Amino acid sequence: MLVPGGGPGLAPVWASAGVLIACLILSDRSRWLVLFAISAAVNLASAAAHGYGMFPTLAMAVLPAGEAVIAAWFVRRSLSEPFGLDRVAHTWSLVVWATVVPAAGGIIAGSLLMASGDAGFLDTVRSWWLGDTLGMIVIAPLVIGALAWRKRLRVRVTPWRVAEYVFVLGGLAAATIVIFGEVIDPTLTAPTYVLPFLLWAAFRFGPGGASTAVFLVFVIALWNAAHGNGPLTVEGASAASMVLRSQGAMTIAAVSFLSLASVVAERRRIAHENARLVVQLQQALAEVKTLRGFIPICAWCHKVRDDAGFWQQIEMYLDARTDATFSHSICPACEREAHEEVESHERPNTPTLS
Repeated sequence: MLVPGGGPGLAPVWASAGVLIACLILSDRSRWLVLFAISAAVNLASAAAHGYGMFPTLAMAVLPAGEAVIAAWFVRRSLSEPFGLDRVAHTWSLVVWATVVPAAGGIIAGSLLMASGDAGFLDTVRSWWLGDTLGMIVIAPLVIGALAWRKRLRVRVTPWRVAEYVFVLGGLAAATIVIFGEVIDPTLTAPTYVLPFLLWAAFRFGPGGASTAVFLVFVIALWNAAHGNGPLTVEGASAASMVLRSQGAMTIAAVSFLSLASVVAERRRIAHENARLVVQLQQALAEVKTLRGFIPICAWCHKVRDDAGFWQQIEMYLDARTDATFSHSICPACEREAHEEVESHERPNTPTLS
């Protein structure tokens, strides 16, 4: 999808950058070169098909793929464990680098397009920056979430869960079409009316569900904004300006709901880990028997008095109340004492030679 306007446009969401950074984050670095080459080839074909000059075409082929590689490298370097959207630090690492790196790419692309006369510098920088950033913070969680759901589907999935997911997305699509398509009275078309569905997706379906919901809203809102409809439009503004306005609004929405979904997922993950640790601890405690309080023991024979008042050997007492197993032996001190006692009994009976 291109920005409508008088000349070549830029995609409002550069999906290939999002797909590439998701694959780079989740894969071994030995595969990065192959993934970069595939993404650059796809970008090259797309840019050539839209009639850009040689240098802008090469820039649009290499820059988005290079941005994804650099951003993925920074994300992987800033983490000490495998990437997961159920960790707030990981999510914000993706958001930060998906915002910073495309800004530099936008400056380079703006300079090239301005030099070739294809577009203005500032408009290109803003469109490029927001398009790549949206691709990385909307499409990348979408891909990562889909891979996580695929693993989950192998374990368990309930029809009610699927029905709930379809209902949320269907209701969100209907509400977005009604609000942004101006199907009803314009005084009632407030974007906040889609918030319940976005919050539902974030709380119930995690970062992947939140990204899917935001992407669905973005596509519908962008289509209507490009045709001058919806609460994001401004009277007298061009279609390209409306698309840029939609990009900015959806960037904020994507970051907000992705962060919220990540916080909820992290708390849920920590709660599950704590519950599992509690169960393990309870099982360990059930296997351990302890003795508490005062134990009356004879100072001479070392027998122990039980609760009924009977005296019994200490090993019998402990065997009945613990899981310990006893084996009888003799310590060195007692062994010497026993030998001396035996020798003392045998010595008077030993005949003496005169």
